[in-house]
Amino acid sequence: MVIVTGATGHIGNVLVRELLKQGEKVRVLIRPGSTEIPLEGLDVEKVYGDIRNIEDLRKAFVGMEVVYHLAAIISIFPGIDPELATTNIEGTKNVGKVCIELKIPKLVYTSSVHAIADHPHGSPITEEVAICTTNAIGKYGKTKAAATLAILDMVKNENLPAVIVQPAGVIGPYDFMPSQLGLVYSFMIDGLFMGMAGSYNFVDVRDVVNGIILAGKKGKIGERYILSGHLLSIQEKKKVIDEVLGRKHFYISSPKFLCYIGAFFLSPLYKPFNLIPILTNESLEILFSNADLKHNKANKELGYTVRSFKETMTDIVEWTKNNKFIWQKTKHQI
Repeated sequence: MVIVTGATGHIGNVLVRELLKQGEKVRVLIRPGSTEIPLEGLDVEKVYGDIRNIEDLRKAFVGMEVVYHLAAIISIFPGIDPELATTNIEGTKNVGKVCIELKIPKLVYTSSVHAIADHPHGSPITEEVAICTTNAIGKYGKTKAAATLAILDMVKNENLPAVIVQPAGVIGPYDFMPSQLGLVYSFMIDGLFMGMAGSYNFVDVRDVVNGIILAGKKGKIGERYILSGHLLSIQEKKKVIDEVLGRKHFYISSPKFLCYIGAFFLSPLYKPFNLIPILTNESLEILFSNADLKHNKANKELGYTVRSFKETMTDIVEWTKNNKFIWQKTKHQI
């Protein structure tokens, strides 16, 4: 049997679906208060607990062959979020400690490409680029960097049998929450014609999930694998959506300085009005950063592959149209 933390999240619920499809018996660790809608109809064993609580993890991990650790807090809100550190860093350390204590055969930790040090444009980003807590992009990236370094330290000094995967910008169906990227695609499907300059590396959630499972089977202990996809501008993405929908492409790209002005005025409104943040200084920093992320290592050592961007967008359009109503019923917690 295997266990998935963060199983109600976007990557998490798709991972559970694929593991079940491959005949695995799956236990999921659900944080109390989290929505269970993404897991409805799935034949899983549910246990409830918080990764910040060691005793919860001991009970959840007993008898597991593989621990897939995905639970995390994602935030691009301005200001300090205490839960980012306690969940992403301390919670991940707890997962590693319990895996060592219970002699779990393998831990697959889903980190993020944001844990990688900011790299100048024009230079490809591979696993050779360092993990860095000071030069990672954004608060979320810094916490994921600290957690990744903690896991690597446990591998080196405490014989933790862990493999690390680092997904790029994850998109695709089964985005129940929705994620920030899910909202952007929803706006584009509805006909958004004015957006931002900038680009990012986008990868289908199903390809990421396959990479995670392959890492569990073939990944080398102590190694990390970038799971990236396609480097595209926001305008290029919109063009593919318009092609999928069969409509004429029209898009105005706002210059960089206008994007930052918009973020300045919008950021203070998110929390008071209970809005999901999309345009913040942190999201813009990510959008304008170097996202030339290479997955050659994952391809060579794991057999990782990515599907065409058009196939991903076709499936996103179909899923979003059929499931928008679910977004009103879910809570943004995993």
